[in-house]
Amino acid sequence: MSLSLIKYELKEINNIANFLDSENNELDEETINDTKESVELLLEEKSEQLELILKELEAKEEKCKEIADFYAKKAKYSNEKKKILKELILGAMQKLDTKKIETATGTFTIRNNTPSLIIDDENLIPQKFTTFVQTKKIEKNEIKKEIKNGVEIPGVHLETTQSLLVK
Repeated sequence: MSLSLIKYELKEINNIANFLDSENNELDEETINDTKESVELLLEEKSEQLELILKELEAKEEKCKEIADFYAKKAKYSNEKKKILKELILGAMQKLDTKKIETATGTFTIRNNTPSLIIDDENLIPQKFTTFVQTKKIEKNEIKKEIKNGVEIPGVHLETTQSLLVK
């Protein structure tokens, strides 16, 4: 069964459940309960397929992460090798006092980079060149502990959400 069909069926199940819970449905209690039971059975029928799809998607996600990690490491390794080669070429050209080497496929040229500021002693820098930065951090775990101990803290509240656990 296709993922788009399963998604469509799940949306329909949710639509029916929402309709049954809405105040403007004019169904009697027995019809609502019977319909809920039928929809529950339909969801249970689909749950085996849903579980397989979720596990397959989880496996794909893990494999993609592994592949991304593998290629990130390869890219980093290649970058490091490139840096080393460029440093070796630059060093040799500087020692030979050569500013430019032309080949059939490209050119190596030594260029002067824009000057970088090196701070030798930051305590000697005049005050007009310094700015103090202050950041605010809310200690969420401390607040949660206090609220759980019965302390009311303005501006916050605890909220419990739900998620689906698939084993």
